[in-house]
Amino acid sequence: MNLNKLRQVVAVYQAGSFSAAASALNLSQSALTKAVASVEQSIGRQIFLRTAKGVQLTETGRSLVDRLVRILNDVDDLITDTAADTDMKTRRLRVGITPPSLEAFIVDAVARVITSDDKVTLEISGLRADAARRALRQGDIDLLLAPTPTLAAWNEVTAHDANIIRPLVFVRLGHPLASLDDPTVVNLAKFDFVAPTNIQQYSKVLRQLDFNSERSSKQKMHVIDYFPLVTRIVEMTDCFSVVSKNHIPSASFSDRFRVLDIPEVFDPLELSFAFSDPDHQKPLASRFVAAFNDPYT
Repeated sequence: MNLNKLRQVVAVYQAGSFSAAASALNLSQSALTKAVASVEQSIGRQIFLRTAKGVQLTETGRSLVDRLVRILNDVDDLITDTAADTDMKTRRLRVGITPPSLEAFIVDAVARVITSDDKVTLEISGLRADAARRALRQGDIDLLLAPTPTLAAWNEVTAHDANIIRPLVFVRLGHPLASLDDPTVVNLAKFDFVAPTNIQQYSKVLRQLDFNSERSSKQKMHVIDYFPLVTRIVEMTDCFSVVSKNHIPSASFSDRFRVLDIPEVFDPLELSFAFSDPDHQKPLASRFVAAFNDPYT
């Protein structure tokens, strides 16, 4: 049954006459009369009794209109809610990060996207690689940031180059290394390493630690993928960790830590983005990628 015709039946009841309803609906009275007659024919019952003063509902009409009012209100609410949900999804961006420790490198991009539009909402999820792959495939996230080798191993994913992360060693203020003018790997090997994640990128420094220390790197490396905890451990101990040269954190970080430029300790970390639906990328996802790749845009 035509939804518009049902709305017209309700309009006649609410207006009290065909002429008044036709005027409110911007229809001819004959067109409205035919629409109501069509509904009456469909249900096999008369809905209105015509009187000199307008129309009155029959018993069947009363039952029908009462139910129609509720149903049409529900339909209107559904349409409104669906439109609002669509708008919310357009302004919501779900970003996955793997390994989770890379979250430390997206702080600036997150802040820039949020401040650029007060209606934008972000959902940031730090995920293990297998969970990130599944979330991307199922559409549970819109965008994934990951090391390029990780995405290259996933045949179903098209990777888009992101900024290269250039790691630097950082230690607490007052650390023995902080007082050296030109610290070296030999100096570094005396201390434990807090690795934000256990990835291939650290293999080079681990070999150097093995070569320059009496203890093996396996005995000297702590793997913790929650960066706030990493910074807390470094702040309270003589351990060292890494931070990106591209995304040196806030002034409060500089008040607590010293960044050391020790040549050839870490290889650059190549990162890439992948979209859950490459053919229909959200404009907000593209804005996030741009904010990450160029922090000065």
